[in-house]
Amino acid sequence: MRFGLNLYGVSGELRKDPEEFFARLRRMGYREIEPCIWLGQTGAEKVCAACGEEREENSNAACGGEREENLSAAGGAGGNISSAFWSVAEAGMLLEKAAKAGLQASSAHIFVGELEPALPAMKRLAEEFGIRQFVLPFPMLAEVETEREAGHGTERGAVCEIEQEAAQIGACREEQETGSDVWREAALAYAAKLRHAAEVLAPCGARLLLHNGPEEIALRIDGKTAYEWLLDACGGSVGAQPDAGWLWCGGEDPEAFLWRNEECVWSLHCKDICAKASPETEDADSALSSMVCKDVCVKGSLETDGLAVQKDIRARAAVSGGKLPDAVFGTGAVDLAACFQFARAHGILQIVDLDGSEGDIMEAAAAAIRYLSGLTQYRDDTASILCSLDADTGELVQMHRFDEIIEAPNWLKDGSLYYNSNGRIWRYIPETDRIEPVNTGSCVNCNNDHVPSPDNRLLAVSENGVKDWSSHIYVTDPRNGTARLATVHSPSYLHGWSPDGRELAYCAFRDHGGEEGMQVDIYTIAVDPSTGAPAGEEVRRTFGGFNDGPEYSPGGQHIWFNSTRTGLMQVWRMNRDGSAPQQMTFEPSNNWFGHVSPDGARVVYLSYQKGEQDPDEHLPNMRVALKMMNYDGSGSRTLLEFFGGQGSINVNSWSPDSRKIAVVLYELNHR
Repeated sequence: MRFGLNLYGVSGELRKDPEEFFARLRRMGYREIEPCIWLGQTGAEKVCAACGEEREENSNAACGGEREENLSAAGGAGGNISSAFWSVAEAGMLLEKAAKAGLQASSAHIFVGELEPALPAMKRLAEEFGIRQFVLPFPMLAEVETEREAGHGTERGAVCEIEQEAAQIGACREEQETGSDVWREAALAYAAKLRHAAEVLAPCGARLLLHNGPEEIALRIDGKTAYEWLLDACGGSVGAQPDAGWLWCGGEDPEAFLWRNEECVWSLHCKDICAKASPETEDADSALSSMVCKDVCVKGSLETDGLAVQKDIRARAAVSGGKLPDAVFGTGAVDLAACFQFARAHGILQIVDLDGSEGDIMEAAAAAIRYLSGLTQYRDDTASILCSLDADTGELVQMHRFDEIIEAPNWLKDGSLYYNSNGRIWRYIPETDRIEPVNTGSCVNCNNDHVPSPDNRLLAVSENGVKDWSSHIYVTDPRNGTARLATVHSPSYLHGWSPDGRELAYCAFRDHGGEEGMQVDIYTIAVDPSTGAPAGEEVRRTFGGFNDGPEYSPGGQHIWFNSTRTGLMQVWRMNRDGSAPQQMTFEPSNNWFGHVSPDGARVVYLSYQKGEQDPDEHLPNMRVALKMMNYDGSGSRTLLEFFGGQGSINVNSWSPDSRKIAVVLYELNHR
């Protein structure tokens, strides 16, 4: 999946050597960065509303021409912007360096003085560098003000327009508690400015979002968090980029908050919070009480029952200058796995946010992406729904619901279906809604790549070995439980059995050494049609790209497969001997698993949206589509959009009469 890193906490490392910094992030596995860009007005310079460039105050010089920037200087704007912030001019240079390293900045945190004059610069950044989300701090946070008070920001000077509005919104807490007209009027006026800015950015494909800290989560307005209240006031034109750690510190269950606001959450900050008791804080309740009354929320509006740990965390923040302790990802109080499930299900960008680290900050960044990458196959709290889809009418019928993961249905000639679950193969009989185990002998760790023989007597399975957990292919006889090894080399993942019963086709990872190294290709191996025993050595059929999902056409003349050889994952076909490969889909999406109907007329395939994952990934619990085209590649159309992916149709699931397709839909249980 594509994970990002917010650059605020690692800005010191970036300033040392930007090119090496970006290269290192790419090696860690990051695909996205999220910079913090200063578009405000300082005592020395201001943003040109016409071109977005910064220029000397009172200067009459014409716009245009790139200025040289000293990247080791603080921010590039007169040397008085925090080094965590990029100026407009250096943003272009740094984004170009990031792009050369293979990193994209789809999102950026924006800090402004006045919003309206900054819009041209934001449009330029969107058009030239592909930034699609501009994230503003919640006005009550006043992060720029915090920077100034800490001695790292700009000189105070005159209070600008947006700060006056923020001050009004964050003013009298007692008035907020009673919902005073003064407060509401200021908040609604600010919401109107945000809506206008969102309208200006929309034509260039960019959106405006609001970020949060713990304060506006703890503060309740009309029974909602202040964060949600202001988002509602924006009428849906402004989205949310919640910070999971700050949600927790503000007294919210992050998982429940995200699902409650799923329509307006457009990206997510991932932060874990250390939940251990603080030895430095002897009177947590006293410190919290002071903070609640003075700085955080309406007195008496925060429900504290059951929030003892959060109380201690916020108390520690109150006595330590507002700094909250980050935890190593996955070891703290935040249920990051649940947050990951939400983000993956909605196809939104997940951004690691490291405010600090007790050890090396770059090691912390590496640990964070290792943790998140390890969740890509995470499927806890997921139910499965086995359905049949009529390819002609589009009618979707639920056959059976499972409170566990089932995958990869094979429709058999007698109308029953095979599927795998918990390492075993099972048979489902629709007429009686009965489920029975399939005898696969010693193969008890079967994955979702299994295919019955053409006459349905035998069943070939891919099994993850107990010792090495590397997939081998076995041919089993369900009548007596015999299992014969078909592939000596691993990992091998079965997908096709030739119509004459004499050959298996599979995806295999093989290390060829030298410059070629590890490659993922389509292989075939001859087998005895009566027993499935291997009758020869495996033969490599593809070269170049990541190749997967091989399946024979009903007549046996073609092998259909999917490949990344032209960039995105697309559906291809080739002659049975591997000659004449031909691309069959050309869509701006990642397309997997072309399954040919028994009559050879149509092909269904699974389609993932571009940009939500790398082309060689087919992940579970995502928004996907089932599409169908004619055998010659014409007439592609969408049959079904659903929540699924890995496991939904990994193997051929056409009914014997070529009328219906078995597909597994998934449902995520959440708070």
